Amino acid sequence: MSNWSIAIERALENNVPKVDSILEKYPYLSVMADEIREAKLKVIADLDSYVKQTMESVEATGGRAYLARTTDEARDILKKIVGTGKKIVMAKSNVAHEIDIINTLEKTGNSVSETDLGAYLIQLSGDESSHIVFPSLHMTREDIGRMLHKELGLQLSDRSSTEEIVAAVRQLLRKNTWKPTSGYQEQMQYLLTQDLWYWLRTRATYA
Repeated sequence: MSNWSIAIERALENNVPKVDSILEKYPYLSVMADEIREAKLKVIADLDSYVKQTMESVEATGGRAYLARTTDEARDILKKIVGTGKKIVMAKSNVAHEIDIINTLEKTGNSVSETDLGAYLIQLSGDESSHIVFPSLHMTREDIGRMLHKELGLQLSDRSSTEEIVAAVRQLLRKNTWKPTSGYQEQMQYLLTQDLWYWLRTRATYA
C-alpha cells in the first residue's frame, strides 16, 4: 500500500466516525449548513452589490479596501502594500494559495512563514496541497517525522507520535512568529488587518 493510501485510510478511520458522532449529537448543524449554503448562493447571485457594500463598510471604519479583478492585479496590490525585506507571518488562507502569494512575496525579497500546521508542512516539503481544508492529508505521520528531522534538525523520527510532532512544530512556529526582526511590527499590522485592507474578487465561484 502506498503512503498516499495509508494516509487517506488513516484520515478516514480517525475522522469520519467523529464527524458522524457530532452530527448525530447536534442535528441542528446540518440545518445550519443548509442555511449557510443558501446565503452563500444568494451573495454569489448578486456579487457586485455585496462587494460594493463590503468595501463601503471597510472604509467607513477607517480601513482601506482594494478591488482586484484579476490574479495579477491582486498580486500587484499586495506587493505595494507589503514592500520588501519583511518577515511575513501568514494565517491560513486558501485564496492566498490560489493566487500564489507566497511565491510572489518571496520574489520581492520577503520571508514568508505559514502558521497553519498543514500549510507549513506543504511549504516545507514543496508538495502540492492535497485537500482544501487539510493540505497535508496525503502525508503520513512517519513521512512528517522524517521530513522535520531532515529539513529542520528537530529531534523527531518516523517513530515519533502525533503529539510529539505537533508539540515540536508548535514551539518552532512560536519562535519564528514572535522573534523580533526588522519590519516585524509593521508586518504584524499587515497580518491583523489584512481582511480590512484587501478584498479579492475572482470570476470563479464555489457553491
